[in-house]
Amino acid sequence: MTMEISIHPPHDYLQQNLSELMPSCPTENVWTIIVLQQANLPLTEDLPGVPEEKDRLRDKFIGFVEAIGDRLQHLSDGQNPFTDGFDPRTGTPLHSTPGSLTHSDVTAVRTALGYDLIPGECAAISHPRWGTAVYPSVILSTAERENIERAIATLS
Repeated sequence: MTMEISIHPPHDYLQQNLSELMPSCPTENVWTIIVLQQANLPLTEDLPGVPEEKDRLRDKFIGFVEAIGDRLQHLSDGQNPFTDGFDPRTGTPLHSTPGSLTHSDVTAVRTALGYDLIPGECAAISHPRWGTAVYPSVILSTAERENIERAIATLS
């Protein structure tokens, strides 16, 4: 699986609305981890196999969230960093209690990376190399950036 992962400070909307997006996430020292997975076909097209491809990539992302959370626990020397992802399908936390707002992974990627936005019923991004064959997702963590980088290096 081809993935691109980058670490960013939370964008303004996320920072201002974190308690309504993911109430159990601490509001200080939070990192946004953007995970882009290359899809086998354009996800904006009404083609056979697109729903299954989205499900496959969502499942891979959920497994990655669990793996990186476990790895960050191990690397954090007894600290207990918060780590959770937003469900790309619903915009709600995968493991934490949902808040009153939902998160847009597409908006987060657009804000952090500047990729073009493809409007539609389900907004999408256009990756510079993969076009719309990209599945964006977002993880939040309070682990130290160096530990996040080490965890990503061991998992990707």
